[in-house]
Amino acid sequence: MRAYNEYVNTVRNRLRNYKQFEITIENLKAGIAAKEDDLRSDVNAPISKYGDMPSGGKPELNAVESAAERHMMIRREIDADLHAIAEIERAMEMIERSIAGLNDVDQRLIKGHYFDGLTWEELGSELYYSEKWARERAGKAVKQMAGMIFGPKAVGRPVQTQFVFTS
Repeated sequence: MRAYNEYVNTVRNRLRNYKQFEITIENLKAGIAAKEDDLRSDVNAPISKYGDMPSGGKPELNAVESAAERHMMIRREIDADLHAIAEIERAMEMIERSIAGLNDVDQRLIKGHYFDGLTWEELGSELYYSEKWARERAGKAVKQMAGMIFGPKAVGRPVQTQFVFTS
């Protein structure tokens, strides 16, 4: 089981790396497009030769098998890249949903610091508070986000469900 701080640190790391996630997805998609172009343009399949050679078309068939193996390898790479994109997009969606669940001030603090690169001092000044207040309030917001992303275990509380029955 992960410790409480690990969940909060995971959220902070995802926030810090959010812009890099976007770039990674773009680069993976460009790589997939290039690999798909390679597959489309690789139509150089040799044809078996029949003639006086004792081994017949064996060298050409090995080349065909080699090309097929290369295509399968490229397709596995594309599948791995698609899987990586899906994982990154899922993490980004969780971050976006949890930010949307914060109040306006907390959203501004999180977006301002992690996405816009503003300092806590700048954000505190913008919101008419101190640097310390901005940092502490954002820390609480990150903890809230950890709870939204990972559930009650992330904020150090057991899951408590209360049912109300009416007749």
